[in-house]
Formats: sequence, C-alpha cells, structure tokens
Amino acid sequence: MVLVDAGIQRSLPQIERSLKQARLAWRDLTHIFITHAHPDHVGNFPEIARLSGAPVWAHRLEAPILRGQKPVWRPNPKSIRWVDRWLEQSIATLIREPQATGAVERELQEDEPLSHVVPDLRVVHLPGHSAGHIGFYHQLEGWLIGGDVMMNLAGLSFPMAAFTPDPAEAWRSILRVTTIQPQILALGHGRPLHPTEPALRRMARRVQRELQRMQASQNAS
Repeated sequence: MVLVDAGIQRSLPQIERSLKQARLAWRDLTHIFITHAHPDHVGNFPEIARLSGAPVWAHRLEAPILRGQKPVWRPNPKSIRWVDRWLEQSIATLIREPQATGAVERELQEDEPLSHVVPDLRVVHLPGHSAGHIGFYHQLEGWLIGGDVMMNLAGLSFPMAAFTPDPAEAWRSILRVTTIQPQILALGHGRPLHPTEPALRRMARRVQRELQRMQASQNAS
C-alpha cells in the first residue's frame, strides 16, 4: 500500500487509526509519496518511514527541502496582500512545529510513470504552490491525488496565496488538471470531488480569465 503525504506532526495517531480501520498496519506500507514539502503534508514522514520501513519518494525539487538542505518554498512577502501575510503568520503560530526532515530514497521526475508501484499510475507535475509540487494520476481508473493544486472547501478554489510562491504557474497547473479531467479529484484540503466535470469546467473558465488579467497587468507595466 502507498501512503500519499504525511499530515501535520500531531496527526500521527489519526493516521494509525485510519490504517487499523482498513485492517492494515504500518508494515503494510510499501511506499510514502510526497506531493510537496509544506509542513502540513510532511509532518510525520520521518516517523512513518521508521515505523513502516517504507521508502520516501518526492519530486527532485522537493527532496532537498525534506532532507533539510533547503528552506521551504515561500512567496515574496512584498508580492502578497497584507491579509495573506497575516494569515501565513497566524497559521505558523497555530501549527508551532519545526519542518520535518529525513531521508528521501528517490527523486521523482516530471510525468514519471509509476506502474511498477501501482499499475497505470504516473506523476503529474503541478508547480506553483511549490516548485516541485506533484500529483498522482491513475490513468485507468481516472482518479487524481492533487495535493494543494486546488482546495475544495466551499467549492474548488485557488490554493492559499500566503503559501503559493508562483501564482501564474499555479493557475497553469490548475488548467492542466482541468485538461486531464479526472473522474475523481482528491485534494489536500476538503473532500474528494466526484463527479468533477461541472466544477472543473467552471474552474477552467476562471483560470483563463485570471491568466488574461495577469498578462494584461504585465503588459501595462
């Protein structure tokens, strides 16, 4: 079994309960896949790797962060609104945990096939929220685990601007998801989306408007 992402540090008991409910144990994990190196997605990965013996796989741009060699990707404070800077500081205060670091056994590449782990699975590079942000798409069954490429809290929305260094790239990654048209979309924040077509169609129109607006703003400057 593959685990995708590892939650915040204090969520380890919850992950263990979920395994038990599925009649699984730590030893049943064969791999730990990471969508991106933000603290709310990797808080338990060193401990889970120790408990399970499963190798950690992450994109080549996220692996140095997980190893503690580089800092987490952050937006330039001058490029985001004051409310987003306040939100970032508030969330950091609420979480109050250091960045988890540990070994990464394999560095994944853009659109790498993973059929040797799960048949018909492949990496989908979805940068913007972080440079090495990835999803995992099952081509036969049509589901996509998309990390924070979007959120699904009160409908699909852009990932938190306070934690998204490259908004234009993030919009293009959302457009890529709408092009893939997964039948099920599982995101890091919010319930899985199914069916996806109406919401993704609306999101595609919004992305086009935002990219046109950003292009016009650049041309004006």
